[in-house]
Amino acid sequence: MTIIEKVLALQDVELFSRVSTEALAQLAAIAHEESFNSGDVLFRENDAAEALHLILSGQVRLHRGGRDVTQAGAGDVLGTWALLDVESRVATATVTEPVHVLRIDRADFFDLIADNLEITRGVLRALTSRVRKLIEPSGPSPDTAS
Repeated sequence: MTIIEKVLALQDVELFSRVSTEALAQLAAIAHEESFNSGDVLFRENDAAEALHLILSGQVRLHRGGRDVTQAGAGDVLGTWALLDVESRVATATVTEPVHVLRIDRADFFDLIADNLEITRGVLRALTSRVRKLIEPSGPSPDTAS
């Protein structure tokens, strides 16, 4: 993929939704393409979470303790929090249909944001927006409407 193609894919990732196109190009530069075949395991439950995977094509089954959790496909992101947190994986991701992903490793991500305040601000704005959506009622209350 070209940098431009990677930028187009990354701009749909919620965590990067507030990052400028120019800064996304820097993220794209650290995003590595990987392909997996049916039956391959991207990561296992309780593994160290070290990377974000953006699925470009294919299907992945997420399961925990032998029980299916969900299916993920093109456009879905696995391990968003893995970029920010050192907690273990909560599920196993098994490829059910050949898959092509963009992978961003936490170490590379931290190296990049250490030198790029714009990406850090964008990520923090996206996280703040997500938290607000989770805690705010569905509409403004009469007390807070201005």
